[in-house]
Order: sequence, then C-alpha cells, then structure tokens
Amino acid sequence: DRYLVDISSNYGHANVRRNSGGLGFFLDTGGDDQYPVRADSLNSPRNNGCWLNSVYGMGIDTLLVEAVTELDELTEEQATEIDSTADIEIIFNIASEWGVGSARKRVKKAGELLLSREDETALFIFENRMNSKRGLVFRAIETFAKATTAYNQYISPGLHSEDSLTVFNTIALIGSLKDTVYIDTLAVLMENKRLLGSCLSALGDLQSARSTKLIKEYIHHEREKIRVITARSLRKLDTKESRATLYRMKGDSSYLVESMVRLTMKKYEAESE
Repeated sequence: DRYLVDISSNYGHANVRRNSGGLGFFLDTGGDDQYPVRADSLNSPRNNGCWLNSVYGMGIDTLLVEAVTELDELTEEQATEIDSTADIEIIFNIASEWGVGSARKRVKKAGELLLSREDETALFIFENRMNSKRGLVFRAIETFAKATTAYNQYISPGLHSEDSLTVFNTIALIGSLKDTVYIDTLAVLMENKRLLGSCLSALGDLQSARSTKLIKEYIHHEREKIRVITARSLRKLDTKESRATLYRMKGDSSYLVESMVRLTMKKYEAESE
C-alpha cells in the first residue's frame, strides 16, 4: 500500500480531550508499504516497523497476512461450486446467504441456478418462502422475481393468501417490481386497515398519477404512522403533483413528516413558494 497523505492525525493518533485520554491504533498486516517521511525518523510510520504518534497513538506495520496463493484461490473457487441438480431448497438457501466476501460468488451462482430452474423455483418460493420474516430471504425472492416473469402467476394468489406474512411480502414485492398493473388491486386491499400501511408504501414505488390520487386521501390520517408512510411515498414518487400534495402536510404534528416536507421544499424551493 502507498500511504502518501502526511497529516499528523494519520496512522495512529489520539490526544487528551475533555479531561480524558483516547486511544488511536493503526495496523497494517501485509505487503510492502510506503509512508511519508517525517522529521522524527524514530516515530515515523514505516514498513515492517512500529511507532508512537501523539500522546496515546501507536502504529504497527507487520506481516501477519501472507499473499493469496494459487491453492487459496482454488479453495475459493471450489467453495462456489454448487450441484446444479441439488434440491431447489438447498440452492435457494444458499442464494439467501449474506452475499459478502468469499460468499458473494457463491450467492450469485445460486441465484443463476434458480433462474435456470425458474418454474420449479417460483413454485417453491410461493409454497415455502413467501411467509418468511428474514430480510435475506426476501432479497433472494426479489432478485429472482426481477430477473424473470415466472413468479408473476403467484402474485394474485399471494395477495389473497390466508397467511398474513405471505400477503405483506407479496405487497412489498409488487413495490419492488414497480409494476403499475397492480395499482387497482392495492386500492381494494387498502380498505383492510391491517394492510393500509403496506399498500401505501408499495404505491410510493409505482410511478402513476393514480398512485398519488390514492395516497393523498391519507395526508391527514389520525395515525402518525400512516401519515409518515404517506409522506415518504409522496416523496418517493417525486412528481410535481405528489410534491404539491406533500406540501399540504406542512405543519404536521409529526416531526418525521415535517422533516420530509421541509427537505422536499428545500430541494424544490421555487416550486414550493
């Protein structure tokens, strides 16, 4: 690494503040590194060395992590191998893993396999995963549904499911897909008080004048939570009509609503005058 910026507070630094000492620690664990040269050579940052910086600061450059070998790369490649004939539940569970670091390629590969068996996957999701509370599961469903129309046939059954979580997740999925064909369906579902918030949230993702018309009926709702969702959805739609409706919520007793109104008015200052 090349550390070229020479500021006194870099590379492990801390001083006394508010009658208390802090602790600053800098650690580089591998590679040949370059640091700026300072007048105090003893306490200058340097490759394969250690130094003191300020009152409570310290830096260490050492070799704790060795370079990745061909064997390590091979091991990582083997970790991404997934049996394409495995049970769809196994593949979906992999696609629902946290896709960071070494697992990123593995999750991506699992998603590709789900698409190669899209009809089977769509049925599995509807019957076994639409009632999940896990965010990573919904992310996998969302990624799959955005890449293929195979799941579309289960949206209507999902909205009319006896399982409430399936209904909520299906409404959220409609918002993610941004498909305006479901606006009228959401309008009917909004009559159910338990689904109102979810429907208002999804409408905020469906770019249509009809969305704004439905949402604006709730700008003075008695429940703060509903007004907050209403304001957020109007702000997400971000059309001249939706912003004009949002401005009508100015002076709302909710700090969250008032903040969204002010931020939007500031962004479109001339429009709100």
